[in-house]
Amino acid sequence: MTLKNLRKYNFFDWKKFISDHNNSLMFLSVEDNYLYDNGKRLETISGSKMTVLLTSGENEFEKLKIKLPTISKEEVEQNISKGQNLWLEGVEAKTYGDYQNNLSTTATSFKIINQNKQDKE
Repeated sequence: MTLKNLRKYNFFDWKKFISDHNNSLMFLSVEDNYLYDNGKRLETISGSKMTVLLTSGENEFEKLKIKLPTISKEEVEQNISKGQNLWLEGVEAKTYGDYQNNLSTTATSFKIINQNKQDKE
């Protein structure tokens, strides 16, 4: 017997994940986020997609792509520089892939945080 739709019961605890990594995200870059239809990229831009680096914890030096559907690439570039630490707000994350070892992450906004700050919320 094969059960259907079990993925909807998976929950990824972003707050625990980022806490286990000392809230350590470093901004690397940003690009336009394009919409897709049946796997084909459209020319429609939907916000931006930033690349961040985990700077401590079990996954230290791993890069994450974070979608920011309501924030343009230009707005991100005006508000943060490469190498600055940041905090994501309104995060929704879920795992995917054959081994559930890929992470799809969307955030509503971000804030620059003090480089020496270890704890955030």
